[in-house]
Order: sequence, then structure tokens, then C-alpha cells
Amino acid sequence: MMDGDFETFFNALPQGVQDNISAETIQETWEEEVDKLGGLPKNTSPDVSCYVPEHSDQIRVEFVIPCDKGNFKVFINYFPDGSLYNYVIWKNETK
Repeated sequence: MMDGDFETFFNALPQGVQDNISAETIQETWEEEVDKLGGLPKNTSPDVSCYVPEHSDQIRVEFVIPCDKGNFKVFINYFPDGSLYNYVIWKNETK
């Protein structure tokens, strides 16, 4: 299994988030964005950070996977009790 694949990403989420959202809910959006990038690079690991955004009580887990055509990014925002607030998956294209 590649370090930057969906399963690695989902398994890294806090258990409370995993318990409150199905992998399939996020995976469809993940795969659409990966396809736009032409796939994720082999043998790469995502940069992962977890922090509380300023002026918020939510916790954010951020994944960034560097790609040739830009960065693949995922933000998961959730409440301290583990309930999901939202998630965002996108790519930043380089010119």
C-alpha cells in the first residue's frame, strides 16, 4: 500500500471521526480529485498536521501530498467529541 493512498489517510483520522463518517463518504470526492491530478505519485508520504484553527473550537486534520502538477490537499474539521463538521478535498495546480 502506498503511503499517500486513501486507506492510509482514513486510518490516520481520529477514531471519533472514523466512527462518525463512512470511508465511502469521503473516498468518492478523494478519487475524483486524484483523477484530475492524473494519480498520486508513487513512494510519497503526505505531510500531516493537526491543529485548532484560530477563533474555532474545531480540530482540523490537514493532509498535503505534493504532486507534479500541484498539491493534493485534504482538510477534515471535527468537533472535540469526534463528530464531523466538514471536509474539503482539492488540488492546487502549479503553472
